Amino acid sequence: MLVGVPESVSRASVVVPLQQAARSRGTVLCFHALSGSVAPYGRLADYLAAHFDVYGVQSAGLEQDGPDRSIALMADRYAADIAHQSSGAPTILLGYCLGGVLAVATAERLQGLPVPISAVVTVDSSPVYTPESNGNQWRVLIEQTLFLDLDWRQLAARPRAEALEQVKTEAVRRRVLPPRFPIERLERMLDVSAANDAASGSYVPGIHRGALHVIRAAADLYPGADPWQPFADDVVLHPIDAPGSLLADPAVVAVAGVVGDLAGAR
Repeated sequence: MLVGVPESVSRASVVVPLQQAARSRGTVLCFHALSGSVAPYGRLADYLAAHFDVYGVQSAGLEQDGPDRSIALMADRYAADIAHQSSGAPTILLGYCLGGVLAVATAERLQGLPVPISAVVTVDSSPVYTPESNGNQWRVLIEQTLFLDLDWRQLAARPRAEALEQVKTEAVRRRVLPPRFPIERLERMLDVSAANDAASGSYVPGIHRGALHVIRAAADLYPGADPWQPFADDVVLHPIDAPGSLLADPAVVAVAGVVGDLAGAR
């Protein structure tokens, strides 16, 4: 057991393998967004696997009785699991949306532990989150996790079981999910989204000591200082000039390129 990490937050590992490199130059850890799932990192992991072993850090709520109810508890658990499993290779912490907040919070807790962090990276992330309207967990599942062209508002208004069946059918048709993907796991993703939505709204990050690499779509850059500026010693912006989600083609190729450059892998 790690000093300073409560035993209650390290029951089962949340670190899951996504891709392994034939000749690895380090490790990339991808932190889940609101849904708790690391499924959105599939394409990014494919591109990073040329140089890195890629792991996802998923919500404990996807495998256990319920998710952690605060960002602090999540970061405590993730730091414990990462330190326990670390191979000692240079490690990049990366997070999309809420995952960026979790990457920064976990990096703080890993200070002094045997995990050589080479970079902390946020992708389309903001440090302070405002919970959205009721039904937001459906938007997160449809638009940010499965990248489906469905009307999440209509789904939120339907009986839950019927809506989940429609989501699975469309996801299987689009080959986003395998045919045997359990409905129960989709349901857990909804529950985790709601819990993470509530936890995020009450959290204010600490100051990240060191450089924080912030990846944003060029069209979404802020006219003044980036929102992460007050929460890091140094913010390094990496604008991506490509359409669509930063975790989908074609933009994800550029995101992988930024990560590779940070590690000197290109």
